[in-house]
Amino acid sequence: MTDTTNPQKLSGNLVGAMWMLASVVLFTSTMTFVKLLGEEMDTFQIVFIRNTVGFLFILPFALKGGRTVFFPKRPWVLMTRVIAGNGSLFCSFYAVTHLAMATAIAIGFVRPLLLIFLAIIFLGEIIRWRRWTATAVGFIGVLVMVRPGIIDIELAVVIALVGSGLGAISHTCTKLLTRSERYLTMLVYPNFVGIFLFMAPALFYWQTPTVNQVILLIVMGVCMVLAQTCVLQAFAAGDATFVSPIQYIRLIGAVIIGLVLFGEVPDFMTMFGATIIIVATLYMAHRELTLRHDKKSDPPTPNIDI
Repeated sequence: MTDTTNPQKLSGNLVGAMWMLASVVLFTSTMTFVKLLGEEMDTFQIVFIRNTVGFLFILPFALKGGRTVFFPKRPWVLMTRVIAGNGSLFCSFYAVTHLAMATAIAIGFVRPLLLIFLAIIFLGEIIRWRRWTATAVGFIGVLVMVRPGIIDIELAVVIALVGSGLGAISHTCTKLLTRSERYLTMLVYPNFVGIFLFMAPALFYWQTPTVNQVILLIVMGVCMVLAQTCVLQAFAAGDATFVSPIQYIRLIGAVIIGLVLFGEVPDFMTMFGATIIIVATLYMAHRELTLRHDKKSDPPTPNIDI
């Protein structure tokens, strides 16, 4: 039987957890800056400047990394990730600007549920009834949050849900690309292409930022790139099923910041729905860890999951 208390493995998960905690702080800070900026600036302009700052920040590291950084081995998968990721970025920024922070963050937790369907199609994963049940429960949480037919669904809620779908596509592409591409390649291209994707609408809605806004925009762009780097490092260091649930701490930060800085009182049904989604996703993570443990500990047997 394999010793699951291998200190090297535990230390890897611990390092991964620390990277993910750092990403939580950076992502929450980014969304706070976005909400502050969104009170006076259009989302297109914010995303455009964010991509510009991110590209300028990562470019020196990419150049130092050599020519191979700029020649992806799977360009079409990378381009799909770039477009989906930028679409998800715009949707999340728009949602944070027009919804309560806690609500926008909570809707973003739909992404792991949508990943189930993409994992079947593109990653060849076999999903058994337990995970399907947890997924169904998670979508009940979505219905609790959105409450279609009971309350009018805001445009920002729809955009947030679309952003979760695009984020799931981006994450699936990321999992495919980590098998062949360098991290710098996956960081530099989304920012570079994003500049051109949002340039025209940003110029249409352009307004000259103040000095304070320029500072916030620069800090926001750097924080976003660092947050993405932390996530990649977290998944590289530890098991995805161990480090990924740590992202849910973002909801706590969003509730606190929304209440303190913006006077947003969390809606009970939104928090209840978010709790259902989190519990369902944590169960799926726990089930994945259990299956991995069984595969490592037991001799080969027919794969029957009841």
